Amino acid sequence: MSSDVEKMKKYNSIILLVVWLCCVSLGLAQETVVVGIVRSKTDKTPIQSVNIFFKDTQIGVVTDEDGFYVMKHTGPENTLVFSCIGYKTQEFKIKPGETAGLYVEMREDINLLQDLFVLPGANPALDLMQRVRENRIKNDVFNHPVTLSNEEQQLVLLSRNNERNTPLKQFELLSKGLVSPDDSTLFLPLYLSTESYLKSGNTSPVSLHKEAKASPENAAILLEKLLGEFTADLNFYHNTIVLFGKHFVSPLANAANAYYRFFLIDSIQSDTGKQYYLRYRTKNNKNLAFNGELWIDSATNALTRITAELPARSNINYIRNLRLSNRYQREDQGYWIPGEAALSLNMTYQLLADSTNLSPEIYLEKRTYASLKDTLIVAQPDFAGTPFTKDELELKLAEMNDLPLMKTAKWIADGVITGYVQAGKIDIGKVYQLARLTDIEGMRFSLPLRTNELLWKNFTIGGYWGYGFQNKQHQYSAYAAWKLPLKRKTVVSAGYTDDLRRIDYDYNDFLLRENPLLSGDEDIANTYFGFRSSDKINPRKELFAAVLHDWNPGIESKFFYRNHHYTGNQALPFLLNGSEARAMHHQSVSLTTRFSRDERTYEDHLDRIHIQNNHPVVYLTLEGGKATVHQNTYQYGKVNVKLNHRLLFSVGEWNYNLDAGWIWGAVPYNLLWMPQGSEILLFRRYHYNLMNYMEYAYDKYIAMHHEWVFNGILFNQIPLIRQLNLRELVSFKCLYGSLSDKHAAVLDFPAETGKLHKPYMEVGVGFTNIFRIFSLQSVWRLTDTDKSNSRSWSIITGIRFNF
Repeated sequence: MSSDVEKMKKYNSIILLVVWLCCVSLGLAQETVVVGIVRSKTDKTPIQSVNIFFKDTQIGVVTDEDGFYVMKHTGPENTLVFSCIGYKTQEFKIKPGETAGLYVEMREDINLLQDLFVLPGANPALDLMQRVRENRIKNDVFNHPVTLSNEEQQLVLLSRNNERNTPLKQFELLSKGLVSPDDSTLFLPLYLSTESYLKSGNTSPVSLHKEAKASPENAAILLEKLLGEFTADLNFYHNTIVLFGKHFVSPLANAANAYYRFFLIDSIQSDTGKQYYLRYRTKNNKNLAFNGELWIDSATNALTRITAELPARSNINYIRNLRLSNRYQREDQGYWIPGEAALSLNMTYQLLADSTNLSPEIYLEKRTYASLKDTLIVAQPDFAGTPFTKDELELKLAEMNDLPLMKTAKWIADGVITGYVQAGKIDIGKVYQLARLTDIEGMRFSLPLRTNELLWKNFTIGGYWGYGFQNKQHQYSAYAAWKLPLKRKTVVSAGYTDDLRRIDYDYNDFLLRENPLLSGDEDIANTYFGFRSSDKINPRKELFAAVLHDWNPGIESKFFYRNHHYTGNQALPFLLNGSEARAMHHQSVSLTTRFSRDERTYEDHLDRIHIQNNHPVVYLTLEGGKATVHQNTYQYGKVNVKLNHRLLFSVGEWNYNLDAGWIWGAVPYNLLWMPQGSEILLFRRYHYNLMNYMEYAYDKYIAMHHEWVFNGILFNQIPLIRQLNLRELVSFKCLYGSLSDKHAAVLDFPAETGKLHKPYMEVGVGFTNIFRIFSLQSVWRLTDTDKSNSRSWSIITGIRFNF
């Protein structure tokens, strides 16, 4: 330990010497310049936010997160003061007009309270926090058979980006009459909701009543998706608090001492007895940890009040001024219940910060009021802690729906959430069908349309027309759907398509198509935006009939009958022993059932949008059918299981996907399972990024995709690098399967499609959050690398939006 300290001192001395020499070389003879580092005397860690100032003046600076500071002054003052909460104040004499390097170690300032026995050199705050953690289970009311009545209020405002007047400050000015409430430049309400619910223990809340309004009206789903991650159980007794898919470390966590410094400030007398008042500070501003204050009941070691604020430099995107608080009240049964919880933040959608070009920000506020069941919750006259009533906000929302800005936002929300853009009683979309680029069609443009609920509430017709400028052919599709008047949602539909699709298009991959902007086919995203053109498409005529039925809120099924007529193309003809078959006829029936629970969904006319789900999603598909080629008919069966899950953990998230299937009977190669490859340098989470298109085919298989994104657990510790807010990224993809030779007796396989009798694997290591949206990954292919057209290594970039 002593050798490490000596090394640290030598390291600091070298830094100070270099800085001192640089300053001297600039000829600052008449200016006092002091540079240095401030560290803890106990563990030698840097201390940030130390106030350094010349005595009896207002001239000073604050140390950064690495403990560094630079002080410049031209006056005669010669006493430098170092002050920081929780540490003893120190003073140092310097000589005016000279340049000096000053390394300072500060000792903790321990308050010795009468009822705490403190050993020399010990921090009583750590002992007290340990007692709080030991009593967490007992003091957390949700670990007891207690039912709480809750009233939750959420509000989303569009506010001007004003560094000096945040929304909270503006609210204060409004309450004092210093700002007119009619000034529409201050606040534009976008969304408000109220919900009453019961919560017993750690079970899911039972909603009693919910009401939500938004401007524009159809933007409610966009804000519901946003608030789905904004809504959180602010229970500081848990190790972490989950917001926006991130785990924020609680000051009461088991590992809190590794993230926080605690300072015992005072003991105070309250109506409920003696309480201890503490302050806590994060050890690293880049960690998802807070600065704040907390109060502890001396008799029970229970939390009575807490405030928390996320440092401005923490490794999170688009969020500013995140503040949390909770006030606990003691009931006659002895429980401390969270009587009032508050959460507020600003969200900026700028990718790059620019203080000279300020833009509006979204302000979010959430208040939750709780009491024991059957106990009256006192009504709050102002909504969600603002100076406005609910009626005033609802009136403003109604007025805003007619603004041109809101009509534009309505279009954007439609396109992002549903894949459609509303135009009166007609929707345009899906938007991915608008254009694509292929070797056969050249540039292709389409006009996709459907009717919406403004024309018929329970019925829709739709389709598209497309034209390829190279083959000069028209393509089209038409369908109709009807929602039956039954208790459980039941929709019957039928349609016909005459078009070209990818030869390996999977009609049953509903998990992929849960994203309304993904098709699984050649579309505008993977051709134009992927800078590629595809020749692996073939003409086909498709007839289908389908029934969708909900069994309960967590289980839904789709039954399909399909009748397809395929035609080969010049690049992918249908051949058997060199003899060409002009067409292939395929009939099938399939049943796909989706399983999940506790999921938030949105009904977009007859379609369902899955908003948020913290639980695994499972798809089970059973299919049977027959294919006729060369006047021979081949019967087959399929079973497929898909599982997808996003699992959050304390230092990041794990996204994984499992896919397994079995095909029995002989089938043409295009009905086999072909793993999705990629021939572009854009990372795809559920594709094999170094595998070519149609490189392998399987009739029995199991495939896995894993991706781990960490919250900068390494990059946050590296000086200078941590300013970039980078996050570690690791991926692993593998599959294993087999292919019977009997399928080659139906159709010849394409020359590029083969077998692989050993596991295929890819591994990637890189980082994400470059300029908040880009990722860069070094990917290695570990299997079958000796093939002439395979890539064994590549740098892959990606685009992702996350907090």
